[in-house]
Amino acid sequence: MGALSDVLVFGPQRPRWQVAESPEGRPTVVVSGTYRTDLGALRGAANANLSWLYLLQHTTTPSGLPLARCHDSFRHVDGPVDLDEHEARRAWAHLVDLLGHECRSGPQRQVLKKIAEQQLQCSATAAELWSQPALIPECWVNVQPPPAASDGEAEGREHAPFRVDLLLRAENYSRGADQPLTAVIEIDSPVHFKDEETLVRTTAKSRYLMRQGWRYFRFQVAEIDRLSPQDLYSETEPHGPDDIEL
Repeated sequence: MGALSDVLVFGPQRPRWQVAESPEGRPTVVVSGTYRTDLGALRGAANANLSWLYLLQHTTTPSGLPLARCHDSFRHVDGPVDLDEHEARRAWAHLVDLLGHECRSGPQRQVLKKIAEQQLQCSATAAELWSQPALIPECWVNVQPPPAASDGEAEGREHAPFRVDLLLRAENYSRGADQPLTAVIEIDSPVHFKDEETLVRTTAKSRYLMRQGWRYFRFQVAEIDRLSPQDLYSETEPHGPDDIEL
């Protein structure tokens, strides 16, 4: 995530940032206006899975409220073990719905819901369900504070911040992978091919994401209705370190 490697920034609104000074006297970037997930607890952790539970417990909303305080049902989810099955599954459904409302398009929301539905089917317990990789909509990539230069120079940067439709990160999501993987899911509508400039931006974004070592999956809007939750889940599962989908 560029300069903000310790925070995941997502939501339909463009993030705002300012440079502040940390207690140690180092400059630090403070992001506002979006959801922010602190990734610090994943750094060097034995389990690097950005799960639904991790997302709930480490995310702040655009209004500055902890995500875990956004719905009464979330108070029943205190940890990965000894969860009340009914209440924990209900809380998970509320979290999926909440994130679905952040999606900018129907097909994007449909993909989120279908993959989440398959995760639900694959999970024997509520604890297992909450440990599944979270699908994060409207995730901002390459978020960096603008340089102390003219607006024209700032606009001329090689890579401006941009959003991806859905993102997930999981330690063992890929068969045979021993490093955390990030997977991006993008849904193309006809507008992505409306002119040469738009097509160039789309392909440039693809190359940028692949250079980060991320798995990258593109779907056409017309495909989404045809794919079952199981098929869509299988289609978007990274299968190995050298297998990059286009």
